[in-house]
Amino acid sequence: MNPDKVQVLWTPGYTKICLANFLLFLSQYVLLPGLTVILASQLEISIFSLGYLYLLITAGIIISGPFYAYLVDTFKRKYVNLISWFVLLIITFIYPVINTTNELVILALLHGIFFGIVNMTSITLSIDLTVSPNRNRGNVIFGWASRLGMILGIALGSGLYFMEDFTFIKYTSVILGCLGILVILSTRISFRAPIGLNVFSLDRFFMPRGFLPMLSLI
Repeated sequence: MNPDKVQVLWTPGYTKICLANFLLFLSQYVLLPGLTVILASQLEISIFSLGYLYLLITAGIIISGPFYAYLVDTFKRKYVNLISWFVLLIITFIYPVINTTNELVILALLHGIFFGIVNMTSITLSIDLTVSPNRNRGNVIFGWASRLGMILGIALGSGLYFMEDFTFIKYTSVILGCLGILVILSTRISFRAPIGLNVFSLDRFFMPRGFLPMLSLI
């Protein structure tokens, strides 16, 4: 492996965006083990029936997907990322105080929408911070930061659920999210001139050639 290429890949900006992506998934997945149990008790419904919570979050990601390209092309993508991440922190605080399933449906959809925007803008920022010769390797490493955040988030959330109450888990998630926001704030992102994309576009969201591998992954 050429050491010069490694040095170019691991720039301060790229390192920070990988760390921020890890913190994003860690902060979100630490909630999952305890969130379903708490909401089931809070809304007085079965844990089994509450499984649709994650389908709603996924639906939110899919609904907002066609608008990703327009958002990151029209507005400063760093600010889109930060604002969406801040909304995620607010949603984390709202979950424990909802009282009806209708409120849960709306909140879960918003959760999916803004989580999707943060995730997609983070991917775009990582591409912006990676030089072309190292882009494939950079994308792989960035993806593993997500996977590691998922795995450790579930493990940490499960452990905290048995040792602490959900309030502690909630604040852990928020603190991790705040750390991620600080990392993004400290990252210098170069200006990218808009190219004039439509409001509704499948760019950066759906690639027809990737459809079969996507089914395999599912």
